[in-house]
Amino acid sequence: MSVVKKSLLAILAANLISSQLNCGINNAGAVCGTTSPCCSEYGVCGTTSLHCGGGCQSKYSSPAGLNSENAACFQDRPSVKSQKCKSGVYDFGPSTWIVNTEAWNGDVNQADFTIDNYQNQTENIEIVQGATKMWLRPTSQTTVPGMGVRVSSTSYLNYGFFSVKLRGGSPPGMVTSFISMSDVKDEIDWEFTGGDRLNGQTNIFYKISEGGAIDYTNGARFPVPDWSTTTSEYGVDWSESKIDFLINGQVVRTVLASAGNFPNTPSRIQLAVWDGADGQPEGTRNWAMGGPGFIDWTAGGSQGYYATIEQITIKCAGDTTPTGAPERPAGYTAPTLNNKAMKIAVNGLAGSDYFKIGSALNAAGNSSSSSTTTDSTDSTNTSTGSKATNSTSKNGNSKSEGFKIGTLSNFALFFGATFFYCSIF
Repeated sequence: MSVVKKSLLAILAANLISSQLNCGINNAGAVCGTTSPCCSEYGVCGTTSLHCGGGCQSKYSSPAGLNSENAACFQDRPSVKSQKCKSGVYDFGPSTWIVNTEAWNGDVNQADFTIDNYQNQTENIEIVQGATKMWLRPTSQTTVPGMGVRVSSTSYLNYGFFSVKLRGGSPPGMVTSFISMSDVKDEIDWEFTGGDRLNGQTNIFYKISEGGAIDYTNGARFPVPDWSTTTSEYGVDWSESKIDFLINGQVVRTVLASAGNFPNTPSRIQLAVWDGADGQPEGTRNWAMGGPGFIDWTAGGSQGYYATIEQITIKCAGDTTPTGAPERPAGYTAPTLNNKAMKIAVNGLAGSDYFKIGSALNAAGNSSSSSTTTDSTDSTNTSTGSKATNSTSKNGNSKSEGFKIGTLSNFALFFGATFFYCSIF
């Protein structure tokens, strides 16, 4: 090998180390380099709010877990840590502050929620007070998932109460998820599948990104009014000793911390619609569809299907019950994103292309109970007396990984680096 080639190879190797492409527990524990220091929740290194904001994996960022304003991940910076939890009632009217993830700067006072779309540029959310629609758009192939959307709180809840008033998307295969998710993948779930419209499903997961086993036996489902036509409130009351799951204020399940593998780290509140059938493993499809098959897109027309969100409530531990939006500090102004169908673009998640976001999004970025309880393995519906059934599918995988996306972007980044190397040699 010539001296020139050896030198070029050494430079390339150094650049790849300093600009590590993939990171995190699912990438052999790789740590991001100094050029792209933030390890996103999907295991991609980068520098944007999509990488350094909510879900940033501190352990695999560079520098890791540094408690200073120079920390890679927003949540490791003292100015952000000091304002992590924010109580409020959000009806998605003018008093609810929302920005695109790319426009968020890590300050929880800038926005209450970010919009996290993950499949190129689509108009997947329409924000209207009391009737916000989250769309799942059709796909032309059963091997490619339909295009959904996710909304995430900017503040982190470490114990407290959170709930949503929603009416879910109806077709078999469509999944509506309301969860808490920590940066180490502690997770508390309410999920609704189109293949089972008369039940809501609950689940917990423990520190998945820190090596915790993905245990699919914690799921349980409970009878609810047909959630595709009826709006109900689904809540979680989370304390150091237990988690209560509620439907319209009635506790239907209790999980005790003493049972072990109990979520206990600060978490964002997230709401999403996603395709659990097209392009998914068989077990996931059967869970989302209620049997074999794929989403029938013809019934929804060219627009697809949507879930309707009326209200989200977040009550931080120790706070009084909120009655409205949080009090806004001086110097902050509301983003002008309400009552618009938004074009969402996310760089670094699934799909390798980055599309320019609209002027409205750019402008936003520039504006500165008494009940019967049971343990985790014997859950009883206290309102009907019916026994909860485990939600594990026939192959043991009731929890879909469709909500945990990002592999396409990993491939695109790897392919780009490989192409560069081959073009030299």
